[in-house]
Amino acid sequence: MGLQDDWLKTTGLMCVLFLLAPVPADARSQKMQGAAGFAYLPDAVDWSLSDLSRPDQAKVVRFDGDSGDAGWTMDFRAVRSLEPMELAGDPDGSRFRGKSMGIGAWHKLGADDLVRLTATGGRVSRRAAHSLILPTKTRTGYAAADLAWEHGRDWILSAGYYHQGGWGGRSLATDVVHLDNGEPAAAKGAHAVWRFALAEDGSGPDGRSSWLGIDAHTGSRAAGVGQAMRHCSDVSLVLTDNF
Repeated sequence: MGLQDDWLKTTGLMCVLFLLAPVPADARSQKMQGAAGFAYLPDAVDWSLSDLSRPDQAKVVRFDGDSGDAGWTMDFRAVRSLEPMELAGDPDGSRFRGKSMGIGAWHKLGADDLVRLTATGGRVSRRAAHSLILPTKTRTGYAAADLAWEHGRDWILSAGYYHQGGWGGRSLATDVVHLDNGEPAAAKGAHAVWRFALAEDGSGPDGRSSWLGIDAHTGSRAAGVGQAMRHCSDVSLVLTDNF
């Protein structure tokens, strides 16, 4: 089953959530310039180091609905980064362009617990500023869905499925071009995460600053350029902190 089929399923899930959600209560738009990619790229899939560290321009349009004990969110994101020597009037001078849509629904279970369902999908095009192989643009897509149980600001347990394009599973020449453009490895599969807060000082976006967790994955992942994707499973201990 290809990425297009997963994208259609994710889009269908988004539409169901939208129809079941409360009436929207708020809408807002935000523009960012000069921030690194980790500040706005969806964390449901993997990104390369160049994606996360490069300064970009981004625009986010977000809609929120909140009925007190339940609610929903929907956002549209457009991101763009410029080459160091972009030519005036060159529409293809961007090294990174991405568009994505995300939607989520949540419902409280008592005073401290809530269940949250999220889904996201998008497409990205990349072109290396100074390619060593072939200065051509590559395009990939991604889709992911996740169900989480959150206990206040203490711990989170979540599980989901993701599918992302990238280098791997193609011919050697094609994979080298994708790799040279700074793409991550192609991957798909299921994941489960349990994490709990080590510190809470309000510096993070959700009030928490330090997390310790266990991250488990199972599925297929590209292991080398020009090679077929291989099945892999792993469990890791992850420490996350805000600086």
